Amino acid sequence: MKKILLLALILAVASTVRAQQLKITDVSASAAPAGVEFPTDLNGNKCALVEIALQSDNVVFEGNVIGTPAHQGGVYRIYLTPNSRYLNIKYPGGEPILMKFSDYGVTKLPSGSLLTIVAEEPSGNLVEELDNGMDEVSDEAEQLYEKGAGLMMANDYVNAYTYFLQAYEKGHPKAAYQLGFIYSDPYHTLRKMKGLGVGGVTIPDSPVKRDMTNAYEYYREGAEAGYVLAQFAVGECLEKGNGVKKNKDEARIWYEKAAAQGHLQAQDKIGGNVKKERTLGIVTSYGSSDNEFIPSSLSCDASDLSAVTGGRKDKNGQYCALVKVMLPFEGVTFGGDTIGMAEFRTNEYWVYFPQGTKGMEIYYKDFKPLKFNFKTLDVASLVGKNSYVLRLSFPIDLLQEGVELSAEEYYNIGIGYMERRDNQHVRWMSKAAELDHPQALFQLGTCYLYGNGVKKDKVKGVAMLEKAANLGLGESAHQLGFYYEMIERSKKKAQPWYDKAAELGYNGGKAQKAKNRKMGSLFGVF
Repeated sequence: MKKILLLALILAVASTVRAQQLKITDVSASAAPAGVEFPTDLNGNKCALVEIALQSDNVVFEGNVIGTPAHQGGVYRIYLTPNSRYLNIKYPGGEPILMKFSDYGVTKLPSGSLLTIVAEEPSGNLVEELDNGMDEVSDEAEQLYEKGAGLMMANDYVNAYTYFLQAYEKGHPKAAYQLGFIYSDPYHTLRKMKGLGVGGVTIPDSPVKRDMTNAYEYYREGAEAGYVLAQFAVGECLEKGNGVKKNKDEARIWYEKAAAQGHLQAQDKIGGNVKKERTLGIVTSYGSSDNEFIPSSLSCDASDLSAVTGGRKDKNGQYCALVKVMLPFEGVTFGGDTIGMAEFRTNEYWVYFPQGTKGMEIYYKDFKPLKFNFKTLDVASLVGKNSYVLRLSFPIDLLQEGVELSAEEYYNIGIGYMERRDNQHVRWMSKAAELDHPQALFQLGTCYLYGNGVKKDKVKGVAMLEKAANLGLGESAHQLGFYYEMIERSKKKAQPWYDKAAELGYNGGKAQKAKNRKMGSLFGVF
């Protein structure tokens, strides 16, 4: 299969690096160029992009970094959460540089902005550069992808495939994932149900036969380009041996990449603490839809033990353990057996604990206190001289106080949460549904109908689906028909909704209506 998104390695050759400090010579903020596909933070806000030209491929960036920094053509691209004010740069052979953006005239990084850093590297570092063939996603590729996504939403996989293939050929990583998704046959479970003679099962036509080898290759390309869903899919393929030789160690690497981008199911795979729901054979994971902090992962950061040695000691003179709590706002306090005051730096808090500490507490104004045991994140207790990274799911209201968005914007943020398997999407979908957004009503109604991520509420779910259908969404009408036929076991209640779905042009509704009318005519019903 043609590798449109091939990521080549940047190979370091013989080098002699003098113990010389990396120097920052200029910092400038501007609007980002067209075509940048910004990832979002855990609250659905677009990140800011930081670009810095450095030849060395061993530079480490710390702060409120979203995803894995990319090194392409000698330029690092780092995404930080909006309003970030710090970035820590660790250049091999030199002392770390803690950049405070305000020192360079930049108070904070607005959402969707670009910060360009010009630096002077230590001399004597020879690096061979390779072209990785990964260009920016073009407007044309994005438009093709959006058309495909719209068709897939209507279960028109045949035409969606055509658009995704065109977008993929133009370098769109999400299109690579969607092609893999289609090859994986997402309705495999429903096909089994139909094969067992279960009635009322409507399966969209597929443009290709199930082929997990092709699915894995497409997933892999999207994953290497940094797309979070593709990274998780690659992890699952490697874990289960789907389309590729089973390799649990490599699977964990991809789960960790997805987890670092906020994918809660990936965090669950590597030891996070989330709730699981099972629906039609599909496992999804959720945090909490309440307005509170949720601990999602605690991992040992072996790359930064220097932050501990030379750090604080407990009353017995033993070096403490350091927990870096990834929180991008000030005013947070911590409880438990903390040693000294927490330090706010690089958009994260450094909190020191004595060896053997088993839990901690986090407090922030107007929000429910978080008290938890590290054991819930598969860490029995902290080890002295070790550095840990604690990631949390934030309350969605934190960074959006006083901000009013459109129904479409609320809906898109909700979709972003769904991609990360974080049911905070319920709160955003609710905001869009209050503004009568049909797709939000459909998504939220389905959640309530089946209890996916929220407490099951049939009355509320049916009401939302009916409203979406009355606003012209055929998919919602078909979902009601499916619910009444398969769950309520009432074809009499189901048929009017199948009819309405067909009248609204929904393909699944048309098929169901035709099927039922044919069956009915045999018995003289119609």
